[in-house]
Amino acid sequence: MCPGFQHSVTRKRLSNKSKMKSAAFFEVAILVTFFVYAAYAGTRNYSTLSQQVFFKSCMDAKLKGIHSSGLYTIQPDYAHEPFLVFCEMEVDGGGWTVIQNRFDGSIKFYQDWPTYKAGFGNLRGEFWLGLDRIHEITGIFVNELRVELEDFENETRFAKYSVFSIGSEAEYFSLKALGGYSGTAGDSLEYQAGQKFSTYDQDHDNSENNCAVTFTGAWWYNACHRSNLNGNYLRGESNESGMVWTKFRGIKYSLKTSRMMVRPSSEGIDSTMAVDAS
Repeated sequence: MCPGFQHSVTRKRLSNKSKMKSAAFFEVAILVTFFVYAAYAGTRNYSTLSQQVFFKSCMDAKLKGIHSSGLYTIQPDYAHEPFLVFCEMEVDGGGWTVIQNRFDGSIKFYQDWPTYKAGFGNLRGEFWLGLDRIHEITGIFVNELRVELEDFENETRFAKYSVFSIGSEAEYFSLKALGGYSGTAGDSLEYQAGQKFSTYDQDHDNSENNCAVTFTGAWWYNACHRSNLNGNYLRGESNESGMVWTKFRGIKYSLKTSRMMVRPSSEGIDSTMAVDAS
């Protein structure tokens, strides 16, 4: 090989190695900076520093340049700790925080009050985000709600509400504000509007019986329901205890998929629908 060519190749290899070392150093520097900042944050006023670190919502993330769906940390209320959510960034303009997702029956949704309050499941699979977190998200700003449904014939429908918020635990996480329906699934949530959330161990419905026990779920039961999206996963024609949205497939059809997600409403805060953020 020509000495000059060999020298050129050697220089090129050294140059590539230098670039790799520089890139590695840069990655290490980022990690060191992150951990130093985290340690610093632990010694400072957490609520003040967190304002500089976390998105307030998935919509906030979208407006700041995040366009891929996935897991992100948000902090709607700087007085409370941040938490992880799944952000849907592609459907209907994006910026949605998913609060419920069901598609295969792998997660049991017949759970008690503390479990529904805290949330359960896998954010990359089936899950319920948690009543505390849903209240925190919807209790400061009025949000809109999108409900996506699919039956076992692969027909999809959606229901959208321009106003959605739930109360605090002191209010039994009641469906405090709901309105402005549009969509293709029909409005099967209006009957539940204003109702307190119920589980098998916390009966807050308007029925003589415990609706959560009778219909094996947890929901804003009235006396009892026109929708029951946290009911049993029963795969099609079944009974009223299934994953039901009456205006879509009737009260005795258990749906294949259900996804509920929220984002700050374009209508902003309506003073007639003010939400207690306690």
